Amino acid sequence: MNNSYSRNSFYFLGCSLVLSCFFLLGANLRHAAGLTYALLLVISIGFLSQIKNVRLEPEDKWILGAVGFLFLAALGSSIANGWNENSTKGLGVQLRYLAFIPIYLMFRALPGLGRVSWWALVLGAFLLMIQSLNEVYLQGADRAGGVYNSPGYVALWATHSGLIFLCAILKPNIIKIPRTVVLLGFSSSMASLLLSGSRSTYFAIFVSTAFVFILRETTQTKRVVLLLFISLVVGVSINEIGLRQTSSALSEIYILVNEAHNSVGSVGQRIDMWRASILLFLDNPIWGVGWRNFSAQASSYVQTENYHQIVAWTPHPHSAYFNALATGGLVGLVAFLSFFLVPYKIARAADENDSGWILTIKTFITFFAANAIFEGGLLIYNNTSSFILLLMAVLFASMINERCESRPR
Repeated sequence: MNNSYSRNSFYFLGCSLVLSCFFLLGANLRHAAGLTYALLLVISIGFLSQIKNVRLEPEDKWILGAVGFLFLAALGSSIANGWNENSTKGLGVQLRYLAFIPIYLMFRALPGLGRVSWWALVLGAFLLMIQSLNEVYLQGADRAGGVYNSPGYVALWATHSGLIFLCAILKPNIIKIPRTVVLLGFSSSMASLLLSGSRSTYFAIFVSTAFVFILRETTQTKRVVLLLFISLVVGVSINEIGLRQTSSALSEIYILVNEAHNSVGSVGQRIDMWRASILLFLDNPIWGVGWRNFSAQASSYVQTENYHQIVAWTPHPHSAYFNALATGGLVGLVAFLSFFLVPYKIARAADENDSGWILTIKTFITFFAANAIFEGGLLIYNNTSSFILLLMAVLFASMINERCESRPR
């Protein structure tokens, strides 16, 4: 008994430290996120060999099944198109989705680990804000791009974290840390989002706000998304970076609509990529063209369809939906949709006692679904995908653990 207790304590401490490092270092060092995620995977697999007391609920099986389907769909697409060097490179990325399973089960077995992660998330949000302020106001950068020099990278980290903090402000019972600390995390996340000037993220927040009204979500869900949208509008209106980026996006859209210049700015380029994705899907409707094969297969459309040159070299079409459609075909698109629609359906069907977690999960997935319209690589190839997977594992494991604890024994 004592040996078992000591062994579990060792794994709990080790996982807590590694998880904290992921949030802290992942936002600041180039390879720290991937390395820490790999260490977390190894520790979680080791821990699973030590536990026998976690009973899988039906919700667990649905969530893990959706993630497993996403991995198998990507693997099947690579095999169907003939395994090549790109398939081998993509396998490491696909394993991130498969890694979700042992990590999720580890959080289910260690409820206390989820509580540790929220402190780490606040610290990570604060460090990301410090880094963004340093880039913009001390180094003179136009926008905060982080170590990847990608404003979208900063924006995704900040917004997904900020949504969780905002839900925790309205529902303090879901994260057992002081409200002042939660407010620090939210304000830090919003500052990083504004300094990133990510137009696609700004627009995704607008779309997610529309989603919750179209889907007739609960008043609480509408309140969270509206508060985020209002915070963004206020921040953009007083922030030079936000004003500049928003006005340039509106200008590009105006030109596209009124002058029909299909490749004007990043908006027009994205439209060309999406058109190419549809053509690739029509040529390969079941399995698509294979993982990481988008540019190689779409380059011919630059001449035949008069698309922008970016179509010939971009690794993805800057939309997770169109990427799934082009590279994975119908199977890949269904797998990607299942990845977030299954958890969303579980959250909507959950008990009222879970209202705090339901609120957090629904708003988190709503923004993920909206942002996937405009982002491809950051949600698929980048360490941001690991970060989002990790947050999803913590959220769902915490919700189901709390539900199990509240049931009569």
